[in-house]
Amino acid sequence: MDQYKSNYSIKFTTFRPLLVPTLPDIRHRIIHSMPYQSKHHHERHWGPFFEEPLNVTSGALQVGYHLSTEAILNCRVGMLKDKTVMWIRRTTDKVSLLTVGNNTYSGDPRIRVKFQYPNNWRLHINPIKYDDGGLYMCQVSTHPPRVFATNLTILEPAVRIVDEMGYEFYDRYYKLGSTIDISCQVSLSYLATLPTGTPGPNTVGHLVNSFQQQPVPGTAAGAGDGTRPADSKLLNEGVITSNNNKDKTKQSLPQNIVWKKDGTMLPKDIKLSSSLSKQWLSIRLSIIQAERTHSGLYTCTVADKQTTSAQIQVLNGETPAAVQHNQGDKERAISALIFYCVLCWIQLHISYT
Repeated sequence: MDQYKSNYSIKFTTFRPLLVPTLPDIRHRIIHSMPYQSKHHHERHWGPFFEEPLNVTSGALQVGYHLSTEAILNCRVGMLKDKTVMWIRRTTDKVSLLTVGNNTYSGDPRIRVKFQYPNNWRLHINPIKYDDGGLYMCQVSTHPPRVFATNLTILEPAVRIVDEMGYEFYDRYYKLGSTIDISCQVSLSYLATLPTGTPGPNTVGHLVNSFQQQPVPGTAAGAGDGTRPADSKLLNEGVITSNNNKDKTKQSLPQNIVWKKDGTMLPKDIKLSSSLSKQWLSIRLSIIQAERTHSGLYTCTVADKQTTSAQIQVLNGETPAAVQHNQGDKERAISALIFYCVLCWIQLHISYT
């Protein structure tokens, strides 16, 4: 009996050390494997994320583009994996689906999506209109969906043609012998976005600083309409260069802002000058005595990127209403002649039958 007890105790003592060391290993595996069993938990920690910074106040990225230019809205998504990126526009009355992945679902031909390596799903709107302003959302197909919002603001036109009163126009009538005075105005903020080789951020900043520091002759500092002619200091900086070095009487002009008439160079009797305000760089076109040959389509182009045009008509002592009336008289005379010929043909046909 004592011998049996001693054998049992030996078996018990040899069996215990085999169980105790294995328990911590089992618990350790269970505890660390539980967080990765949930798919949504994995997406929350390792799923897609947006790289663009957000506006803390509004919760959306604020961007602004000039009217009639191309708007590009960025959406940089990191660790996208198998998820899909969609662009959505939200207005006060509806939500519109614009793009899904590389496909465009909007019926507007101005809208398209273009992927830029490595992770930027860019929405392009070209050209933008006033009613394109508002909230655009880049959405990733996670659960729940992740959204990056961009608020698009439409700024003033990048380039426009105005009359002597500063009003934009597209069609204008002048009397024979009158003075034509129009200007091509280019937004300084748009010039600052142009690449190197055009009046860029540094040169435009110098133009604005020079304007603010040097008052217009004959006025107090800061007074007047805020417009001053381009001076010699600006010319020395290389911002404004001469179109004709031989003609010293001509005021020098920016090379990247070009006036044309009917697609060709301007006639020699048309004078150009430049001026600067806090918002616009203006290239002024002046014709002292307008002739019929000055009628045509005048275009202003900035850095071969943005173009605007205006139709000029020089009338020989007639008003636009009179021109339209004369055209109407010609049309009515032709109609009456046709009617008379048809009537004569009918009478001849009746007489022979």
